[in-house]
Amino acid sequence: MTDSSDKLSVLQTLHSLIKVLPASHPPYCLIGALALGAWGQVRATQDIDFLTLFEGDLMVSLQNRLEPLGFTLDGEWADANPHLRGQMVRFRHVAYPLDLLSARDAHDREVLQRRSEISLGEFSVWVCSPEDLILLKLKVGRPRDFEDAMSVIQLQEGNLDMDYMWRWTDRLGLQGELQYVLNAASPQ
Repeated sequence: MTDSSDKLSVLQTLHSLIKVLPASHPPYCLIGALALGAWGQVRATQDIDFLTLFEGDLMVSLQNRLEPLGFTLDGEWADANPHLRGQMVRFRHVAYPLDLLSARDAHDREVLQRRSEISLGEFSVWVCSPEDLILLKLKVGRPRDFEDAMSVIQLQEGNLDMDYMWRWTDRLGLQGELQYVLNAASPQ
């Protein structure tokens, strides 16, 4: 058992991850609760989520770079989630697990094209756009994801590309979900 004082902060862990990404690594962006901190209401998280394109050789190379930082491939998680094989890989770490999600559809690939680089003090990280974070949250569809989407809508009011979001909700069949979070996020 590791003492909590030995744990790295989430930003230290994220910085370590960014530094070990090989130059040949395909595009990535931060998604999930850490991306929410860039565009919506900050909330605690227990993992780091990256959307990326990964394949066999790149995954092996990344795994070799992550191991010295204390990250190990979580085979137990993979065995318990066979339906996500090829779409998501989880690395375990004493501080924060790392989830690598592979782009699964045309929207995910566009997320990687529309990403923004933000500065976190001494380093920068690629983060999905606020519109794409909303759409990713709607695709998952848990109650917490709807709350997250509403916070982005409220904090980014007037700055969101609504045409882009409606175009994608039409393609993804999420029109009702977007309408719901828009209505719930608007002042009564």
